[in-house]
Amino acid sequence: MRTLPRRAFVVEDEYFVLLDIKDALTRMGCVVVHAVGSLREAMEWAAKVEADFAVVDVNVKGEKVYPAAEILKERGLPFVFCTGYDQEYLDPQWADYPSIQKPFSVEELAIAIEKWLASLN
Repeated sequence: MRTLPRRAFVVEDEYFVLLDIKDALTRMGCVVVHAVGSLREAMEWAAKVEADFAVVDVNVKGEKVYPAAEILKERGLPFVFCTGYDQEYLDPQWADYPSIQKPFSVEELAIAIEKWLASLN
């Protein structure tokens, strides 16, 4: 697994899943610069966070995270969706974005992030 010296923004409402994501990112050499657990916070921080990429839960406290994803997209900040649902659950507008299904391993998260970042170069 390649080390990615990157700053990450995380949107996740489940505490233990957030800990797993933080652990996975840390093992990859990343630093989580900010993590939030609600759509309101996700939208607020998506507009101003200084990060290189984001890991974004699709369903945050019962709300779809797409408004925050739109802000990230407009800012050109790459992100990976993280979801407990099947790929078909994603809105068709976002189907081309990388996603990883929970539960996941560190390696699966690393591959998803590396694939998305590589596609930008």
